[in-house]
Amino acid sequence: MDNKRSDEIEFFGKITAGITHELKNVLAVIKETSGLMGDLMDLTDTKSFQHKERFQKSLSTIQKQIENGVTLLTHLNKFAHATDKEKAEIDLHETVQEMTVLCGRYARLKNITLNAQLPDRIRKITICQVFLQMILFSCIEYCISGLPQQNQIDISILQKDKGDYEIKFDCSDELADSGDISAEKSHPNLLDKLKKTAALVQGEVFIEPSAVSLRLSSYA
Repeated sequence: MDNKRSDEIEFFGKITAGITHELKNVLAVIKETSGLMGDLMDLTDTKSFQHKERFQKSLSTIQKQIENGVTLLTHLNKFAHATDKEKAEIDLHETVQEMTVLCGRYARLKNITLNAQLPDRIRKITICQVFLQMILFSCIEYCISGLPQQNQIDISILQKDKGDYEIKFDCSDELADSGDISAEKSHPNLLDKLKKTAALVQGEVFIEPSAVSLRLSSYA
């Protein structure tokens, strides 16, 4: 990255990381307060508190949304900290999982499920994490754009050689039948973006009738 671009990315990363810490503190206070309210309601009986059951259900919903918020902010915080170093040894598994969560909203808009089938063992790779995040997003974006609604994308990591990996975005069978993803003329801008972003991490992208494969290697 050139210095100007690197400074801009570092700036956005630092601000985002700081705000996510503050927002997690806000959620922690809400969680503690709602928990206290639940404890106080448990001390009352239904006769003296006519709407007790409705309040308990509402507090349960609040608690669930707090957990969802904490999960999103945790991944967003890690995403922001990717700007700390221009290049580093990272856990490929963790970064793929992170981007799967952060891209969830774009998939849900088309009722598409993102399913990360990742190994338990840590898979290390030396790379620019920001550029890796960009290419992972581009792959997911390309698949979502080519899929009709109510489908699924399975994401997996395969180790080819020492330090060489293939990340596969396997789309549902319906896509293979329609051929949408192989019709590159339907997504010329996305395809061009995909290839340019892959070049940033010295990676290769392969388009199949029902999948996109990204091949990566560690670089010095």
